[in-house]
Parts: sequence; structure tokens; C-alpha cells
Amino acid sequence: MQVILSMIVYSLLSDYKSRFKNYKWPKIYLAKFIRKIEPNYVQEIEPFGKLVISGFYYDTNIDDARLTIETIKESLNYSKGNSCALNYSEVIGFLKNGTGKVCGVRVKDAFDGSEYDVKGKVVIACGGIWTDEVLKNADFGIPKIYPTKGVHVVVPNERIGNRNGFGLRSFDDDRFFFVLRRGKVSVIGTTDTDYFRESKNLDEPWCTKEDCDYLFGTVNRMFPKAGLTYKDIIGTYAGIRPLIRQDGAASESAVSREHETFETKDGVVAMAGGKLTTYRLMAEELMFKLHDRGYVGSFAKMEYSNPGFSKVPFVVGITRADFDKIVKNKALAKFSWPDQLEYLYLQYGRQAIDILEKIKSDPESGKPVLKDYPVCRAEIEFILEYENCPRLIDILCRRTESQWTIWHYLQAELAGKVAEIMARYYGWDDAKKISEIENYNDYIKKTIWF
Repeated sequence: MQVILSMIVYSLLSDYKSRFKNYKWPKIYLAKFIRKIEPNYVQEIEPFGKLVISGFYYDTNIDDARLTIETIKESLNYSKGNSCALNYSEVIGFLKNGTGKVCGVRVKDAFDGSEYDVKGKVVIACGGIWTDEVLKNADFGIPKIYPTKGVHVVVPNERIGNRNGFGLRSFDDDRFFFVLRRGKVSVIGTTDTDYFRESKNLDEPWCTKEDCDYLFGTVNRMFPKAGLTYKDIIGTYAGIRPLIRQDGAASESAVSREHETFETKDGVVAMAGGKLTTYRLMAEELMFKLHDRGYVGSFAKMEYSNPGFSKVPFVVGITRADFDKIVKNKALAKFSWPDQLEYLYLQYGRQAIDILEKIKSDPESGKPVLKDYPVCRAEIEFILEYENCPRLIDILCRRTESQWTIWHYLQAELAGKVAEIMARYYGWDDAKKISEIENYNDYIKKTIWF
């Protein structure tokens, strides 16, 4: 009964009737059905006894780094040229007017060290885990962020054999985590630990041996045929949650994922906390608060002044049926290898048509950079043209998922080939190219400890 009630409540809280969801009502299955569809999953284990029933529900699969880039591109599109997005630009201080109120920021270019001022009616600080760092020069001395680390370990799907995603409870501390199928790989995670107990460097969270052992310990008991070892690891990645400090929380997982908007005494508006699933609602809420404070005077005339704008589909979005129709009409499908069409659609939506047209005009550009992996030169050149990507690590970690979907021992070869494409595009000399490759290879070494 507890399983049934939890599934119903989960669905009701997730706005299940929304037209923006590809929704299917959750189901409850008896153990014999699970045995058929998931033969590698354990049916009986001490001290819990036999599996009786399981809940089966549908959730979202997302590339969070890709979503971030597409959100930035959507914002630039809506502003119709009245905004810009800067990369590798560090806010090093605040500008103040005669009354002591913040009226802009001092920015430093990470490449050439030049500095310049950006002024405006209001400065909004959405610094995530760096919120306290950003606000250190404002009139606000209260630490807000409680950073917790989460890691994922990626292995070949065939090693575990899960056909669906699983929610498991750790045998170590009863914490909930997932084993998710992502094409040919399975993604295991995430953990939830106090990051400052491990490091004070917010820029470099890593998956450690202890993190991996924690996850593998439970997975190997629930999927006894897997017998996962470090040799099965394709790659790992880690991130830090920007949680709001909360007194009295019993554990890291008990800290609220709610967001909070606040303002410093000298006028910096900040938003912190929250999570990916609510980020558009958070942004909408922030815009209305800015309007109420008089910071956005013409807000009422704008398209996004209506409540619910956060649910407007992205311009880049397109249904698979409409996408396939365009591909057929333009005779694009025959220019891609089997997995490439699916990959490009999932990653780029409507923009995949541009990449496919490039492949049609230059078939060589559509060949995989590495055998059996979908990344190709046409995709890399599209990223360089439209996504402000000056570093090799940007391409492989923050525009594609190559860093953890391609075996770690192939990363050096991958880095060399992608760096060649970037060198031609940017006009890098050999020294610059080698520097970018070495920087990326050093990053990969830190993700693999064995």
C-alpha cells in the first residue's frame, strides 16, 4: 500500500495533466512481471526477504549541460539583439553610485586579463554554488550556501543488464539513488555528501574511490551477476548542489531543495538554492519580483510578462514526427550513420537539421571522429559557430557528453582529433593546441583514480 500511495502522490505533485508532459500513469507490478522484464535484478535478498511488488513510473532524461546552453541561446533569441551572454568573464567587484547602491559590476576577461565595467538598473546574482563568493564584495555577510557533492559512475549497460531505470536504497545508509539506462551505458548515482568536508575548491569536485565503492556496493548486491569493478568504469563526473543552509537538518539529503530570493543592503538581488526541475519557474518568479520592485519598468508590455511563460516550449524544440518529416523531405537521413540521427535529434532538436544539411553538402564531415561514437566534425563546427566555445574542455564536457560516454582510455585520441578541428577554426598554433589537449587530459586523469 505504501508503494501505491507514494506513486500516486508523486504523479499528482508533478502536474501530471500538463500538456507539456509525455505522460503515462504509473503502474504497480507483481514480482513475477519484474522477473520477466528485468531478469538480472535480484528477487530475494537478506535481510529484506522477497520482492513482492514494484512501482513503474516515467520520468525525464536530460543532458543538463546542453539544457543550460540552449536556455542561454533561447534568452538571446527572445531579446532580439538587446542582450548578450559572456563566457570566461569573472565578476571581480561591484560598482556603486553616490548613495552607495550597486549599479553595475567590474568584469575581468579570463583570457587576456583586461577589465571593464557593465552598468545597469539592478545587478542580479544567480551564482549557484559560488553565491557566497560573488556576494563577498556586497553588503551581505551571511553565508547562504551549503554545498553537497553528487557523483555519477558510468559503466556499459551490458555489465548490469538493466533495461529500465532503477531507484535503489543504499545498504550503507538507506539513501536513495538511481541506476539509469542511457543508451549503451548505465549511469549510477548520485551521492549526497558535505562537500566542504572534502575540499574548499568549488571549481573541482571529483568522484573518489570512496564514492564509487559506496555506489558499487549496493548495485552489486541488487544485480548480483554484474560484479562491477573499477575496470568497468567508462567515466565519472561530479557536481555540487547549491543548497540553502538549513539549521537542524539531520543529513545532507534532508537539506531542503527550495530556492530563496533575497537582496543585499546595497541593492544586489540574489537567488540561490532550487534545482534543475524548477529553474524556469524560479526565473519567472524572479522577473515578477524585479517588476514589483520597479527595476523592470516596461515589463508589462513584454511577452514573458504573463504568468506561465516558464512553460512556453523552447523554439529549438520539435516533435520527432515533425523532425522526421523534414529529414525525409530534404533527403537528409541517408547522410548519417545509424545512431547519428537519433543522437543529433535528442541533443539539438530543430538545430539538428542544420547539422544534417552540413553533412549532406560535405559527407566527410558526418563521419564519426571516433569509431562507434556519434560525434562528428559537422557537430563540432556547429558548436564552434553558435555556442561560444573557446576551450577544448568546453566541447567535450560542456557541449557534448563525450567526457563520460566515451571510454576514458580513448579520451586522449578524442582530444587530439577534436583539437585539430578547433585549431583550424580558431587558427591555433601548435603550442596552443598542445596546451588545450594537455589540459583536457589532465582533467580526465582526475576523474579516474585507478
